[in-house]
Amino acid sequence: YALKAGLRPYLFHACNFYSSLKEFIEGSISFRYFLDRTSDDDSTFKGLTDFLKKKKIIFINHPDRAKKSNDKLVMHMEFINHKILVPYTVFLKPQEDSRVLELKVKSLPGIFVLKPTAGTSDARMVLDARSLDDVLKLREEYGNIPYLAQEKIIPVNLENKPAWFRMLYFLGEVIVCWWNPVTRSCDILTQAEIDSFRLSDLSSIMKKIARIVKLDFFFFTLP
Repeated sequence: YALKAGLRPYLFHACNFYSSLKEFIEGSISFRYFLDRTSDDDSTFKGLTDFLKKKKIIFINHPDRAKKSNDKLVMHMEFINHKILVPYTVFLKPQEDSRVLELKVKSLPGIFVLKPTAGTSDARMVLDARSLDDVLKLREEYGNIPYLAQEKIIPVNLENKPAWFRMLYFLGEVIVCWWNPVTRSCDILTQAEIDSFRLSDLSSIMKKIARIVKLDFFFFTLP
């Protein structure tokens, strides 16, 4: 979309971060718009958004709004308050007693999903947890951080495709995609598929979420 509109994207990456920042400060490169996709997960980029706030940069997702939306617990409660259906979920606090953790885990129906409450990376997620042991293993690997444990929703099949959807919202436009959580690939649904499977409500749900999170660009996965 950017190239079609005559815009040239530039990627700040860990491998070119310091040289790119130097070129930006010196005026060798410049840009008007900035989308932050990693500073909450990668310490290399900490402070970059604060630095850019002092420049005449237009943020796609202002950092102050993005910070709130990156807290999955806060967003979970917002969705409940706005009557958006969410899976049964329990909050696993840091340094919580193992007996309390076990009671919470046992309240979940069967297989469940573990996701950290902060950040946007999927690296620290477990999609098929089954017991307290999975929680403890995850904390041993990534540290004693807060997690959400959610009931795993098994999607129905629509013409031999599991009804996993990844929906993208960008400045009022919604793009609905088939989503494969194993290969992490997606394909845009055609309007014919949306009509045939009666999925037009997905766009309405995304616009409702957009009013809650107040972001210019984000994605959301169902179920």
